[in-house]
Amino acid sequence: MGTVKVKPVSGSVRSGRVLTAVLCLGLVWLWCGAAAAGGRVLGYHVEDFFRPVALSSPQLSPDGEHVAYVTTRRRRATVVVRGIESERERVLHSSGADTGMITELRWLTNERVAYQENFGTLTAINIDLSKRTELYDAGRVLLGWGFLLFGDFAYPRILSRLPQDPDYILVHARGRDGLPRVSRVEIHTGEAEVVQDGQRDVYSWIADRSGTVRIGMQYQRGQERLLYREAPGARWRSLDRVMPDDDGRFAYSGRTLAGRRHHFLGFARDADVFYLASNAGRDRAALFSYRLSTGERTLLAEDPVYDLFTYGGDHLAPVFSARTGDLAGIYYDAEQPHALWFDPAFEALQAAVDRRLPETINFITGMDAAENRFVVYSASSRHKGLAHLYDRGSGELTALAEADRRFRAEDMSAMRPIEFPGRDGHALHGYLTVPKDRPKGVPNRTVVLIHGGPWIRDTYGYHPEVQFLAYHGFTVLQVNFRGSTGYGFAHLDALRGDLGDPAVRDILDGLDWAVGQGYADPDRVAAMGASYGGLATLRAMAVAPDRFRAGVAVAGVYDIPGQLRHTRRAAPRMGYEFWREMTGGIWNRRELREMSPLGSVDRVRAPVFVAHGVEDVVVPPEQSEQLVEALAAAGIVHEFLLLEDTGHGTGPMRDRILLYERILRFLNEHVKEADR
Repeated sequence: MGTVKVKPVSGSVRSGRVLTAVLCLGLVWLWCGAAAAGGRVLGYHVEDFFRPVALSSPQLSPDGEHVAYVTTRRRRATVVVRGIESERERVLHSSGADTGMITELRWLTNERVAYQENFGTLTAINIDLSKRTELYDAGRVLLGWGFLLFGDFAYPRILSRLPQDPDYILVHARGRDGLPRVSRVEIHTGEAEVVQDGQRDVYSWIADRSGTVRIGMQYQRGQERLLYREAPGARWRSLDRVMPDDDGRFAYSGRTLAGRRHHFLGFARDADVFYLASNAGRDRAALFSYRLSTGERTLLAEDPVYDLFTYGGDHLAPVFSARTGDLAGIYYDAEQPHALWFDPAFEALQAAVDRRLPETINFITGMDAAENRFVVYSASSRHKGLAHLYDRGSGELTALAEADRRFRAEDMSAMRPIEFPGRDGHALHGYLTVPKDRPKGVPNRTVVLIHGGPWIRDTYGYHPEVQFLAYHGFTVLQVNFRGSTGYGFAHLDALRGDLGDPAVRDILDGLDWAVGQGYADPDRVAAMGASYGGLATLRAMAVAPDRFRAGVAVAGVYDIPGQLRHTRRAAPRMGYEFWREMTGGIWNRRELREMSPLGSVDRVRAPVFVAHGVEDVVVPPEQSEQLVEALAAAGIVHEFLLLEDTGHGTGPMRDRILLYERILRFLNEHVKEADR
């Protein structure tokens, strides 16, 4: 038994020649693996699956005459504007590197577009390529951990167009002091003035539809609250204090990111009314409208199984009418993305599109000001996405852009939503993807793919890891174990104080279901996960060592006390308090050591592949280095791959190719195809 390691553990090594040599070796391994599998040369390669989907939901100009979208050209994210009638295209911007991505794209007027690359500087340009102007300098912005924990509240973003003053927009960004500010910015010159200054403990501002800043999101003393004011210059008040509590049924009652929450969705045309999703006083998040002046609230929608909003994996997408300004409907994640419409005209529009495109999930993502033309984004578990233009008057549906023209849906495998009971009767959900050419009723080698977080969830759609594994002959099982978002507060909160065992029990119950249904071969199963998924992979392999023939753990947490110390040192207070709440804190050392995979490595029996990015600032690579030392001491066969230019889930394509070629080789070696 021993270690196979491509690079020294030291994070100071930066040899491009060594990486190139290892990449070439990886290609040789892949070729040998293909030959061993029957001599066939595969039609798709790693890059085909993991190539970034640089296709935004295209945006229609207010007059509906042009469409702007992001696509990939020569491996660069590219902003394109195309005339609807003329079909003439212009490239407004092309990323300077293949790692670039466009993170904001908005029409400012019928002739002017704003875009942003890699959460950086906001830039505006006319569609005739004139008057390129920097609207907001990214140098003013705090990134890093702030972005990871505050999402789109950390980088500069367009908060609002000002309908009464079309030459100006509101820009929201956090300054170097960490406080968010709102600036009124002239769209041609970039001249700016602050209209809402930062306030201590407020991490985001929200404007009503007229552009008046009315809502503040506050984090104070371990709790999140909403602040509001009736008009500019009025006193800020706590919204939680004026919401009726119905004996505790609605008032905010939770802590940090995993607590009971109100999530603000937007104002109605009437600035006295706004919409929010909330799970306060209830198990599952529902959708409400709220009238500020009277305190009247109305339940608009709820689902008996699913949250309508999940923090960290929020696929709830409100759709507002361009004509009325009111909420027309929402999309949210059920077993598949689901549309719920309040406006009959939009409901009819959705039905018309679905009749034309029955094989895909179709989202209405944009429209012109008159609601004559609409952008429809279509996708499935086997397709990366295709954008269409729908003309309400003519009923014509026209393809606008495709996420990846070289990728054919018919070559991929369908993802199937599943539901099964856990050992205690608790309903569990997930997804099963069986290779498309696999004979029915024949158990197959299987990868149990464990999501990260853990406070996110697996969703239906195209996922590169899933299709990559299925294409190479593995059935893929995904379980939304307890701790996952989307299934109510009790399901979400089940990992409080124990980050391992409740999730592992659900994962093993999912595996039992897949075996019992004849999908998974019990003698050919691997566990695989990244971040929290790496932790859960090692825990599962220790709790049930006879169930797994191999494990793959990428950028995982294996020493929870060490990760807490890192979080306390490197993350903002909000991030550390969240982890402290969910784990019991660093003083809970004995329990933390017991739930850490490092404490149970000696119970692992199967080979383990470990990988980590040198540039990871969320989970430091020392976590994987400690695991590798423990595996070596326990005599467990393992491999270790250190990726030079990769962070926590981010990195250049060359690192991703190397990683997944090595993973495929490892799985083929230890979880072989059954003899037929």
